[in-house]
Amino acid sequence: MARTESAREDLFAELKSFSCRWELHVPHQPIPIVLAVRDEGRMAVYLGDDPGFQFDAAGGLLRAFVDGKLYRTQGTFLACLVRQRNDSETVLQRHDLRGIELTSFLHDVEDRLQPLIQSLLRGDFRITRSLTTSSLSLRTVALQLERSAGKIELAPAYSTRPR
Repeated sequence: MARTESAREDLFAELKSFSCRWELHVPHQPIPIVLAVRDEGRMAVYLGDDPGFQFDAAGGLLRAFVDGKLYRTQGTFLACLVRQRNDSETVLQRHDLRGIELTSFLHDVEDRLQPLIQSLLRGDFRITRSLTTSSLSLRTVALQLERSAGKIELAPAYSTRPR
């Protein structure tokens, strides 16, 4: 693990495990947005480097990257993970979001995604790069995202251990 973190150089290229990727410019966002979908239906949405959201095929929130923090589903709550570094070690601190804190976070995710969804549904965007290996359209992705972001639910917990 690197001792220091830096901004992503090319998020579009980093998401190479996703079979469909689009980099977009939309009116309300000064920096590019990246949408990506895997063959099995998982979706990633990055509003620049931060925030970013990943959903499972059923539309449940798997992970979020917000304000430099990683949020990961635990099925019924989110674990917030923050790296604390000093010269000799890196410590991963965890805080679980439940109840009102979780509800507030999920509403914030919905609020962040709604302007993008509306732009996609209106066709108010410009594609700057795309790579697709299927006939999946941005309109279909927008409709999937609209279903997911209408009321964000958590995906089931998944193992982060290597298989």
